[in-house]
Amino acid sequence: MKKLNIHKQLTLMLFLSVLSISLVYADAFSEGEKFFKENKPEQAIPFFEQALLMENVSHNVYNFLGLSYYQIGKYQQSLDVFLNGTTKDGTNKRILYYNAGNTAFAMGNYSIADQYFSIAFAADSNFSSALLNRANTKMKLDQLQNASDDYTQYLIIEPNSPQRTEIERMIALIAGELKVREEQKLA
Repeated sequence: MKKLNIHKQLTLMLFLSVLSISLVYADAFSEGEKFFKENKPEQAIPFFEQALLMENVSHNVYNFLGLSYYQIGKYQQSLDVFLNGTTKDGTNKRILYYNAGNTAFAMGNYSIADQYFSIAFAADSNFSSALLNRANTKMKLDQLQNASDDYTQYLIIEPNSPQRTEIERMIALIAGELKVREEQKLA
């Protein structure tokens, strides 16, 4: 009879141990999110890393962890987390690719940034931020006509954009530069 009680006690202890570990991981995401919202990315990162070890973690952990790494300048880790998140079911791939694009842009990887912004925009043709960032990336790549096309499309999607005047000025500058380049070719 005592062996049965010991067995029950051990089973109960094991169950409580597993439960407490699960609660720690479940709380890890909440703690990380709290620090993230307080703009304390360095404190948030260990909690988000811990939360990734959980089976039923919030899908937002990839975005929050990637953004936390981005905020402290660890761009490669940021990019890796965003891209890892795109391989998981249920994550917001549109946002993860958009943030991967921003990270690649910050790293000076403009052709990669262009690809990620294109994927984000393809996922939602009204995702004007991805389109605007892709236009800016195309400027860095000296793909002026493509940049102009993206800026123009952005203004169609966002006709009341507070950046409208600057974007229209950029489109006009691009048109002038393309004209100069065409004249130089002909000369």
